[in-house]
Amino acid sequence: MYQQTYPVTNGKVSLTITHLKYGTSVGYDGISYTTLHHLHESAPEILPLLFEACLVHMVHPPEWKVANCVIIPKPGKSSYAHPKSYQPISLQSCFGKLLESIVARRLTSAVLRYGATHPFQMGAQPGNYAVDALLRTITPIATAISKKKTATNGALCPAVLTHDIEGAFNQVHPSTLQEVMQQRCLPMYLTDWTSAFNTDRKIAIWF
Repeated sequence: MYQQTYPVTNGKVSLTITHLKYGTSVGYDGISYTTLHHLHESAPEILPLLFEACLVHMVHPPEWKVANCVIIPKPGKSSYAHPKSYQPISLQSCFGKLLESIVARRLTSAVLRYGATHPFQMGAQPGNYAVDALLRTITPIATAISKKKTATNGALCPAVLTHDIEGAFNQVHPSTLQEVMQQRCLPMYLTDWTSAFNTDRKIAIWF
């Protein structure tokens, strides 16, 4: 593992800002993506220096770790007496989400460099998309079906086994994730920043 990081450039911040979803609701601090966009246009040195300092010191400011959880009724329900008739939406700081996008790109690059994920990992890796996952599922099934039609005996019966881990992301323990990242020899600054990002978070419930 190594500690040294590299600068967050103006170009990287500009590229990330262009891919933001404008018009979305703001987080606890009330600052929107549009505000960040104007800030970066008028003073392009501020956000790169701010985000680089977060990564160098491996911190995620506590102000960015407070989320507004808005409870929205699901449409078309006959009764709203049950909690499942409502959809909670977590609105986080746009500052934090912008930095999170930058770190996500660095994590993708790091896991590929150090072989920290399986080569068949779908998502978060360039070249492995939903279409690839679909083809890896359909191709062997189609092959088995074609053999079933032509075989004289011992016909194959294709099947697909799937499983879904409910609330998987919500159940990730920060210290366990940090330990796994260390075992995968990911850069220390990314490992420690991820730990800071995942700990001491707060939420405000809005109805």
